[in-house]
Amino acid sequence: MQEQRPDTRQGPIDAVGDLARTHGHRALKVAGVVASIVVVLAAVGFAIHSFEDEPTQALTPGNVDRLTPTWTADAGPGPVSGVAANTDSLFVSSTDGLLAYPLPCEQLTRRTCAPAWRATVPDGPLSPPTTTGGDVFAGSSQGRVYAFPPTCDTAQCRPLWNGEAGHGRVSAPGVNDDFVYVTAGKLFAFPASCGTNDRTCPPAWVAPIPGRSAGRPAVGAGLVVVSSAERSGGIAAFPAVCLNPCKPVWEGETGGRTSGVTLSEDTAYVVARGELMAFPLSCASTCRPAWTGTILAGRPAAAGALGAPTVDGAQVFVGGADGTLWAFAGDCAQASCPAVQTWPLGTRPLLTPVIDGGVMYVASSGGVLSAIPSGCDGPSPGCGSPWSEPLGTSTIGSPDATSDGVYVGDDAGIVHAYTVPTVGG
Repeated sequence: MQEQRPDTRQGPIDAVGDLARTHGHRALKVAGVVASIVVVLAAVGFAIHSFEDEPTQALTPGNVDRLTPTWTADAGPGPVSGVAANTDSLFVSSTDGLLAYPLPCEQLTRRTCAPAWRATVPDGPLSPPTTTGGDVFAGSSQGRVYAFPPTCDTAQCRPLWNGEAGHGRVSAPGVNDDFVYVTAGKLFAFPASCGTNDRTCPPAWVAPIPGRSAGRPAVGAGLVVVSSAERSGGIAAFPAVCLNPCKPVWEGETGGRTSGVTLSEDTAYVVARGELMAFPLSCASTCRPAWTGTILAGRPAAAGALGAPTVDGAQVFVGGADGTLWAFAGDCAQASCPAVQTWPLGTRPLLTPVIDGGVMYVASSGGVLSAIPSGCDGPSPGCGSPWSEPLGTSTIGSPDATSDGVYVGDDAGIVHAYTVPTVGG
Protein backbone atom coordinates (compact mmCIF):
# COMPACT_ATOMS: atom_id res chain seq x y z
CA MET A 1 0.00 0.00 0.00
CA GLN A 2 1.38 3.41 -0.97
CA GLU A 3 2.33 5.70 1.93
CA GLN A 4 0.00 8.64 2.49
CA ARG A 5 1.91 11.97 2.28
CA PRO A 6 0.90 15.05 4.22
CA ASP A 7 -1.07 17.65 2.28
CA THR A 8 1.40 20.46 1.62
CA ARG A 9 -1.46 22.90 1.33
CA GLN A 10 -2.18 22.52 5.05
CA GLY A 11 -0.91 24.86 7.75
CA PRO A 12 2.08 23.99 10.00
CA ILE A 13 -0.06 22.63 12.84
CA ASP A 14 -2.01 20.28 10.53
CA ALA A 15 1.27 19.04 9.04
CA VAL A 16 2.51 18.16 12.55
CA GLY A 17 -0.55 15.97 13.05
CA ASP A 18 0.03 14.14 9.78
CA LEU A 19 3.70 13.52 10.66
CA ALA A 20 2.71 12.07 14.03
CA ARG A 21 0.21 9.68 12.45
CA THR A 22 2.65 8.44 9.82
CA HIS A 23 5.97 8.41 11.77
CA GLY A 24 5.07 8.07 15.45
CA HIS A 25 5.66 10.06 18.60
CA ARG A 26 9.42 10.60 18.10
CA ALA A 27 8.64 12.46 14.90
CA LEU A 28 5.98 14.36 16.81
CA LYS A 29 8.60 15.89 19.10
CA VAL A 30 10.74 17.06 16.20
CA ALA A 31 7.74 18.31 14.28
CA GLY A 32 6.47 20.13 17.34
CA VAL A 33 9.72 22.06 17.65
CA VAL A 34 9.63 22.90 13.94
CA ALA A 35 6.04 24.06 14.20
CA SER A 36 6.88 26.27 17.18
CA ILE A 37 9.68 27.90 15.24
CA VAL A 38 7.37 28.42 12.26
CA VAL A 39 4.73 30.00 14.46
CA VAL A 40 7.29 32.29 16.17
CA LEU A 41 8.77 33.34 12.84
CA ALA A 42 5.31 34.04 11.49
CA ALA A 43 4.53 36.15 14.55
CA VAL A 44 7.83 38.05 14.22
CA GLY A 45 7.16 38.63 10.55
CA PHE A 46 3.73 39.98 11.38
CA ALA A 47 5.19 42.24 14.04
CA ILE A 48 7.78 43.64 11.63
CA HIS A 49 5.15 44.14 8.96
CA SER A 50 2.80 45.80 11.42
CA PHE A 51 5.56 48.07 12.76
CA GLU A 52 6.71 49.13 9.33
CA ASP A 53 3.20 49.82 8.09
CA GLU A 54 2.05 51.58 11.25
CA PRO A 55 0.94 55.17 10.51
CA THR A 56 2.46 58.01 12.47
CA GLN A 57 1.20 61.36 13.66
CA ALA A 58 2.72 64.82 13.95
CA LEU A 59 4.93 65.49 16.95
CA THR A 60 3.44 67.86 19.53
CA PRO A 61 4.35 68.82 23.10
CA GLY A 62 1.53 66.56 24.25
CA ASN A 63 2.80 63.32 22.71
CA VAL A 64 6.57 63.59 23.15
CA ASP A 65 6.53 60.75 25.67
CA ARG A 66 5.27 58.37 22.96
CA LEU A 67 8.27 58.76 20.63
CA THR A 68 9.16 55.32 19.30
CA PRO A 69 12.22 54.01 17.41
CA THR A 70 11.04 53.64 13.81
CA TRP A 71 14.10 52.75 11.75
CA THR A 72 17.87 52.81 11.66
CA ALA A 73 20.32 53.19 8.80
CA ASP A 74 23.96 52.22 8.38
CA ALA A 75 25.87 55.29 7.18
CA GLY A 76 29.20 53.47 7.08
CA PRO A 77 32.12 53.04 9.47
CA GLY A 78 33.05 55.85 11.81
CA PRO A 79 31.07 58.64 13.44
CA VAL A 80 28.14 60.47 11.90
CA SER A 81 29.19 64.10 12.30
CA GLY A 82 25.66 65.46 11.91
CA VAL A 83 22.29 65.32 10.19
CA ALA A 84 19.99 67.88 8.56
CA ALA A 85 16.36 67.29 7.61
CA ASN A 86 13.85 68.99 5.36
CA THR A 87 10.31 67.88 4.53
CA ASP A 88 11.49 65.32 1.95
CA SER A 89 14.96 64.11 2.92
CA LEU A 90 17.35 63.46 5.76
CA PHE A 91 20.95 64.37 4.87
CA VAL A 92 23.70 62.57 6.77
CA SER A 93 27.41 63.42 6.79
CA SER A 94 29.57 60.30 6.94
CA THR A 95 33.24 59.43 6.81
CA ASP A 96 33.31 59.34 3.00
CA GLY A 97 30.54 61.67 1.86
CA LEU A 98 26.88 62.61 2.10
CA LEU A 99 23.88 60.27 2.18
CA ALA A 100 20.24 61.24 1.54
CA TYR A 101 17.40 59.20 3.07
CA PRO A 102 13.76 59.65 2.01
CA LEU A 103 11.28 61.09 4.52
CA PRO A 104 9.20 59.28 5.39
CA CYS A 105 11.23 56.14 4.74
CA GLU A 106 8.49 53.79 3.55
CA GLN A 107 10.59 51.01 1.97
CA LEU A 108 12.03 49.36 5.07
CA THR A 109 13.82 46.03 5.29
CA ARG A 110 13.76 44.75 8.87
CA ARG A 111 13.32 48.31 10.12
CA THR A 112 16.37 49.44 8.12
CA CYS A 113 16.22 52.39 5.73
CA ALA A 114 18.30 52.48 2.54
CA PRO A 115 19.60 55.81 1.18
CA ALA A 116 17.91 57.30 -1.87
CA TRP A 117 21.35 58.41 -3.06
CA ARG A 118 24.85 59.05 -1.85
CA ALA A 119 27.67 61.40 -2.88
CA THR A 120 31.21 60.19 -2.21
CA VAL A 121 34.10 62.61 -1.70
CA PRO A 122 37.84 61.85 -1.45
CA ASP A 123 38.53 64.01 1.61
CA GLY A 124 35.96 63.04 4.21
CA PRO A 125 34.79 62.88 6.88
CA LEU A 126 32.43 65.76 6.19
CA SER A 127 31.26 68.37 8.67
CA PRO A 128 27.61 68.42 9.76
CA PRO A 129 25.51 69.34 6.72
CA THR A 130 23.64 72.62 6.30
CA THR A 131 20.49 72.97 4.22
CA THR A 132 18.15 75.93 3.89
CA GLY A 133 15.52 74.28 1.71
CA GLY A 134 17.73 74.45 -1.38
CA ASP A 135 21.17 72.95 -1.84
CA VAL A 136 23.07 71.06 0.86
CA PHE A 137 26.52 72.18 2.00
CA ALA A 138 29.28 70.54 4.06
CA GLY A 139 32.97 71.10 4.76
CA SER A 140 35.65 68.44 4.31
CA SER A 141 38.57 67.43 6.50
CA GLN A 142 41.12 68.68 3.95
CA GLY A 143 40.23 72.24 3.02
CA ARG A 144 37.16 72.01 0.79
CA VAL A 145 33.52 73.00 0.98
CA TYR A 146 31.02 70.99 -1.08
CA ALA A 147 27.63 71.89 -2.51
CA PHE A 148 25.20 69.02 -3.17
CA PRO A 149 21.78 69.05 -4.87
CA PRO A 150 18.71 68.49 -2.65
CA THR A 151 17.52 65.67 -4.94
CA CYS A 152 19.29 63.28 -7.29
CA ASP A 153 18.02 60.94 -10.02
CA THR A 154 20.82 58.40 -9.63
CA ALA A 155 22.06 56.30 -6.73
CA GLN A 156 25.51 57.88 -7.00
CA CYS A 157 25.29 61.67 -6.99
CA ARG A 158 28.03 64.18 -7.74
CA PRO A 159 28.63 67.52 -5.97
CA LEU A 160 27.40 70.61 -7.77
CA TRP A 161 30.66 72.39 -6.98
CA ASN A 162 33.48 72.47 -4.47
CA GLY A 163 35.47 75.36 -3.09
CA GLU A 164 39.03 75.65 -1.81
CA ALA A 165 39.18 76.77 1.82
CA GLY A 166 42.73 76.40 3.08
CA HIS A 167 44.28 73.09 4.00
CA GLY A 168 42.79 71.93 7.30
CA ARG A 169 39.43 70.78 8.62
CA VAL A 170 36.56 72.94 7.36
CA SER A 171 33.73 73.94 9.67
CA ALA A 172 30.06 73.28 9.13
CA PRO A 173 28.84 76.00 6.75
CA GLY A 174 26.71 79.02 7.55
CA VAL A 175 24.44 79.97 4.66
CA ASN A 176 22.29 82.85 3.41
CA ASP A 177 20.75 83.47 0.00
CA ASP A 178 24.00 84.76 -1.47
CA PHE A 179 26.97 83.10 0.24
CA VAL A 180 28.24 79.96 1.93
CA TYR A 181 30.55 80.78 4.87
CA VAL A 182 33.07 78.37 6.40
CA THR A 183 36.14 78.63 8.59
CA ALA A 184 39.45 76.80 8.20
CA GLY A 185 42.07 79.01 9.81
CA LYS A 186 40.37 81.94 8.06
CA LEU A 187 36.79 82.91 7.22
CA PHE A 188 35.88 82.07 3.61
CA ALA A 189 32.80 83.30 1.72
CA PHE A 190 31.77 81.39 -1.42
CA PRO A 191 28.97 82.36 -3.83
CA ALA A 192 26.05 80.02 -3.07
CA SER A 193 25.34 79.56 -6.79
CA CYS A 194 28.94 79.04 -7.77
CA GLY A 195 28.35 76.66 -10.68
CA THR A 196 27.86 73.06 -11.70
CA ASN A 197 29.75 70.13 -13.21
CA ASP A 198 32.17 69.72 -10.31
CA ARG A 199 33.53 73.21 -10.82
CA THR A 200 36.18 74.33 -8.35
CA CYS A 201 34.98 77.61 -6.91
CA PRO A 202 37.26 80.36 -5.56
CA PRO A 203 36.09 82.31 -2.51
CA ALA A 204 34.48 85.69 -3.09
CA TRP A 205 36.40 87.05 -0.11
CA VAL A 206 38.56 85.90 2.79
CA ALA A 207 39.03 87.34 6.28
CA PRO A 208 41.57 86.54 9.02
CA ILE A 209 40.15 85.23 12.30
CA PRO A 210 41.86 84.75 15.69
CA GLY A 211 42.85 81.10 15.36
CA ARG A 212 40.61 78.05 15.37
CA SER A 213 36.86 78.61 15.08
CA ALA A 214 34.52 77.09 17.68
CA GLY A 215 31.74 76.10 15.27
CA ARG A 216 29.84 77.05 12.16
CA PRO A 217 29.66 80.77 11.29
CA ALA A 218 26.40 82.39 12.39
CA VAL A 219 24.65 84.41 9.69
CA GLY A 220 21.98 87.10 10.06
CA ALA A 221 21.21 90.83 10.24
CA GLY A 222 23.69 91.55 7.46
CA LEU A 223 26.55 89.99 9.42
CA VAL A 224 28.49 86.77 9.66
CA VAL A 225 29.82 86.12 13.19
CA VAL A 226 32.49 83.62 14.24
CA SER A 227 33.69 82.55 17.68
CA SER A 228 37.11 81.32 18.75
CA ALA A 229 38.06 78.03 20.39
CA GLU A 230 41.51 79.39 21.26
CA ARG A 231 42.39 79.85 24.93
CA SER A 232 41.75 83.61 24.86
CA GLY A 233 38.48 83.14 22.96
CA GLY A 234 36.55 86.07 21.53
CA ILE A 235 34.03 86.61 18.76
CA ALA A 236 34.18 88.72 15.60
CA ALA A 237 31.42 90.09 13.33
CA PHE A 238 32.07 90.65 9.62
CA PRO A 239 29.87 92.19 6.91
CA ALA A 240 27.91 89.48 5.12
CA VAL A 241 29.02 91.11 1.86
CA CYS A 242 32.63 92.19 1.95
CA LEU A 243 35.67 92.99 -0.19
CA ASN A 244 39.23 91.72 0.19
CA PRO A 245 40.86 92.34 2.56
CA CYS A 246 37.77 91.95 4.78
CA LYS A 247 37.92 93.33 8.31
CA PRO A 248 35.48 92.82 11.21
CA VAL A 249 32.78 95.37 11.98
CA TRP A 250 33.31 94.69 15.65
CA GLU A 251 35.06 92.26 17.98
CA GLY A 252 34.01 91.00 21.40
CA GLU A 253 36.15 89.76 24.27
CA THR A 254 35.06 86.63 26.14
CA GLY A 255 38.09 86.02 28.38
CA GLY A 256 38.21 82.34 27.45
CA ARG A 257 37.52 79.79 24.72
CA THR A 258 33.99 79.81 23.45
CA SER A 259 31.23 77.56 22.21
CA GLY A 260 29.73 78.19 18.79
CA VAL A 261 27.77 81.41 18.32
CA THR A 262 24.07 81.90 17.51
CA LEU A 263 22.23 85.03 16.38
CA SER A 264 18.80 86.46 17.07
CA GLU A 265 17.55 89.54 15.23
CA ASP A 266 19.69 91.86 17.35
CA THR A 267 22.00 89.76 19.58
CA ALA A 268 24.87 87.29 19.28
CA TYR A 269 24.86 84.60 21.98
CA VAL A 270 27.95 82.59 22.92
CA VAL A 271 29.10 80.59 25.95
CA ALA A 272 32.50 81.20 27.59
CA ARG A 273 33.92 80.91 31.14
CA GLY A 274 30.79 79.08 32.23
CA GLU A 275 28.51 81.98 31.22
CA LEU A 276 26.06 82.73 28.45
CA MET A 277 27.15 86.06 26.94
CA ALA A 278 24.85 88.34 24.92
CA PHE A 279 26.58 90.75 22.50
CA PRO A 280 24.48 93.43 20.72
CA LEU A 281 24.78 93.14 16.95
CA SER A 282 24.73 96.95 16.79
CA CYS A 283 28.19 97.10 18.37
CA ALA A 284 31.03 99.02 16.80
CA SER A 285 34.77 98.44 17.19
CA THR A 286 35.25 96.64 20.54
CA CYS A 287 32.16 95.13 22.14
CA ARG A 288 31.31 93.87 25.64
CA PRO A 289 28.38 91.64 26.58
CA ALA A 290 25.15 93.48 27.33
CA TRP A 291 24.47 90.82 29.95
CA THR A 292 25.63 87.38 31.07
CA GLY A 293 23.92 84.37 32.58
CA THR A 294 25.78 81.91 34.81
CA ILE A 295 25.84 78.27 33.74
CA LEU A 296 28.80 76.91 35.70
CA ALA A 297 29.76 78.94 38.77
CA GLY A 298 33.41 79.81 39.25
CA ARG A 299 34.12 80.67 35.60
CA PRO A 300 36.08 77.54 34.70
CA ALA A 301 38.71 77.47 31.97
CA ALA A 302 36.36 75.44 29.77
CA ALA A 303 33.55 77.24 27.96
CA GLY A 304 30.79 75.42 29.84
CA ALA A 305 29.03 74.17 26.70
CA LEU A 306 30.21 72.13 23.73
CA GLY A 307 27.69 73.43 21.22
CA ALA A 308 26.22 76.76 20.27
CA PRO A 309 23.16 78.13 22.10
CA THR A 310 19.75 77.87 20.44
CA VAL A 311 17.38 80.81 20.05
CA ASP A 312 13.65 80.13 20.02
CA GLY A 313 11.28 83.07 20.23
CA ALA A 314 12.02 85.09 23.36
CA GLN A 315 14.28 82.48 24.97
CA VAL A 316 17.81 81.14 24.58
CA PHE A 317 18.64 77.51 25.39
CA VAL A 318 22.06 76.11 26.24
CA GLY A 319 23.09 72.46 26.48
CA GLY A 320 25.50 72.52 29.41
CA ALA A 321 28.69 70.50 29.77
CA ASP A 322 27.33 69.41 33.17
CA GLY A 323 24.29 67.68 31.61
CA THR A 324 21.83 70.48 32.39
CA LEU A 325 19.65 72.11 29.74
CA TRP A 326 19.40 75.83 30.52
CA ALA A 327 16.78 78.37 29.43
CA PHE A 328 17.39 82.13 29.62
CA ALA A 329 15.29 85.11 28.61
CA GLY A 330 16.55 86.49 25.31
CA ASP A 331 16.52 90.06 26.61
CA CYS A 332 17.69 91.15 30.03
CA ALA A 333 17.90 94.62 31.58
CA GLN A 334 20.46 93.58 34.21
CA ALA A 335 24.16 92.87 33.89
CA SER A 336 23.71 89.35 35.27
CA CYS A 337 20.58 87.32 34.55
CA PRO A 338 19.59 83.98 36.13
CA ALA A 339 18.20 81.10 34.13
CA VAL A 340 14.42 81.05 33.92
CA GLN A 341 14.31 77.24 33.84
CA THR A 342 16.65 74.24 34.00
CA TRP A 343 16.34 70.54 33.20
CA PRO A 344 19.02 68.28 34.79
CA LEU A 345 19.00 65.44 32.25
CA GLY A 346 21.49 63.19 34.02
CA THR A 347 23.68 62.62 30.95
CA ARG A 348 26.58 64.79 29.86
CA PRO A 349 27.91 66.74 28.15
CA LEU A 350 24.97 68.02 26.14
CA LEU A 351 25.24 69.18 22.52
CA THR A 352 23.36 72.00 20.78
CA PRO A 353 19.58 71.76 21.38
CA VAL A 354 17.17 71.69 18.44
CA ILE A 355 13.61 73.05 18.72
CA ASP A 356 10.74 72.20 16.38
CA GLY A 357 7.00 72.46 16.92
CA GLY A 358 7.29 73.39 20.59
CA VAL A 359 9.57 70.44 21.42
CA MET A 360 13.24 70.61 22.41
CA TYR A 361 15.57 67.81 21.36
CA VAL A 362 19.08 67.45 22.74
CA ALA A 363 21.67 64.68 22.57
CA SER A 364 24.56 64.07 24.95
CA SER A 365 28.02 63.01 23.88
CA GLY A 366 27.44 60.02 26.11
CA GLY A 367 24.79 58.78 23.70
CA VAL A 368 21.35 59.68 25.08
CA LEU A 369 18.69 61.54 23.08
CA SER A 370 16.15 63.54 25.08
CA ALA A 371 12.97 65.39 24.12
CA ILE A 372 11.29 68.01 26.31
CA PRO A 373 8.15 70.04 25.60
CA SER A 374 9.25 73.67 25.31
CA GLY A 375 7.99 75.79 28.20
CA CYS A 376 6.88 72.76 30.21
CA ASP A 377 8.03 72.14 33.75
CA GLY A 378 6.98 68.51 34.08
CA PRO A 379 3.70 66.90 32.90
CA SER A 380 0.69 69.19 32.72
CA PRO A 381 -2.47 69.42 30.59
CA GLY A 382 -1.46 69.70 26.94
CA CYS A 383 2.19 69.16 27.86
CA GLY A 384 3.66 65.66 27.74
CA SER A 385 6.37 64.12 29.89
CA PRO A 386 10.08 64.44 29.05
CA TRP A 387 11.38 61.48 27.07
CA SER A 388 14.81 59.94 26.61
CA GLU A 389 16.31 57.04 24.69
CA PRO A 390 19.87 55.62 24.78
CA LEU A 391 21.52 55.31 21.38
CA GLY A 392 23.78 52.45 22.42
CA THR A 393 26.98 54.41 21.85
CA SER A 394 28.36 57.94 21.98
CA THR A 395 27.64 60.71 19.48
CA ILE A 396 29.30 63.91 18.28
CA GLY A 397 26.35 65.19 16.24
CA SER A 398 23.27 67.11 17.34
CA PRO A 399 19.86 65.80 16.25
CA ASP A 400 17.51 67.41 13.77
CA ALA A 401 13.72 67.26 13.65
CA THR A 402 10.71 67.83 11.47
CA SER A 403 7.04 67.89 12.41
CA ASP A 404 6.98 64.12 11.83
CA GLY A 405 10.13 62.81 13.49
CA VAL A 406 13.51 63.32 15.14
CA TYR A 407 16.77 61.99 13.74
CA VAL A 408 20.30 61.56 15.12
CA GLY A 409 23.49 59.75 14.15
CA ASP A 410 25.96 58.03 16.47
CA ASP A 411 29.70 57.34 16.56
CA ALA A 412 29.23 53.81 15.19
CA GLY A 413 27.83 55.22 11.94
CA ILE A 414 24.20 54.38 12.70
CA VAL A 415 21.34 56.81 12.04
CA HIS A 416 18.32 56.58 14.38
CA ALA A 417 14.79 57.76 13.49
CA TYR A 418 11.96 58.23 16.01
CA THR A 419 8.30 58.98 15.36
CA VAL A 420 4.98 58.91 17.23
CA PRO A 421 2.68 56.07 16.09
CA THR A 422 -1.00 56.85 15.59
CA VAL A 423 -3.19 55.51 18.39
CA GLY A 424 -5.09 52.51 17.05
CA GLY A 425 -3.17 52.73 13.72
